[in-house]
Amino acid sequence: MLQLTGGALMSIILVLPGLFWGIAAYNPMRSPEVTALMHEIGTLTLVTTDQFFIFQMIAITYVSLTQTIDNASAFPRWYGWLTPWIAIAFIPKTGPFAWNGAIVFWMPFILLGVWITVTSVCMLVVIKRQRLAGTA
Repeated sequence: MLQLTGGALMSIILVLPGLFWGIAAYNPMRSPEVTALMHEIGTLTLVTTDQFFIFQMIAITYVSLTQTIDNASAFPRWYGWLTPWIAIAFIPKTGPFAWNGAIVFWMPFILLGVWITVTSVCMLVVIKRQRLAGTA
């Protein structure tokens, strides 16, 4: 349920910045202050709401680290340690990693891309293993 909630919240949050930017660009006759406000809301919504992924990562970490060692498991133990390290990287920091730092815009995209790629590979490997076990 925790992973489902995190995924649902994140899907909503990923839609909002584009919606805010679309509203800002929709009416060119609007006051520049209102347009700037809508742009700022969209940018801050995109940059500061990545913490909802952490809910999914907590659930996956718990499952990965508390299960018995099993070849049919979708989440191996090493993946259970990778996931919280990526989640920790989303915690606000100071300097270039702060919310207004130089790296903050790209770091979540890169780390989340790595996590999604590793998750996809783990899932595809276990699906292949389960198919082979089912046909044998």
